[in-house]
Amino acid sequence: MVGEMPLKRPKRVAQLIQKEINAILQKQIKKPQLGFVTITGVKVTDDLQHAKVYFTVYGSEQERISTEKLLKKM
Repeated sequence: MVGEMPLKRPKRVAQLIQKEINAILQKQIKKPQLGFVTITGVKVTDDLQHAKVYFTVYGSEQERISTEKLLKKM
């Protein structure tokens, strides 16, 4: 049945979003406040309306805080 099959499109969209965010962070954003960021995952709702992005920051607590503030502004 169609209702029982897991949806593949949200997973594919989440993977594409993660790949794109990583590319943007590596190549386009040149801000000293941005620490060493790794996008660890993206979850997209089944209707593709919302995405939640998970990340980690390597560095001190202050670097984590400033990076998180910067990312939330984007």
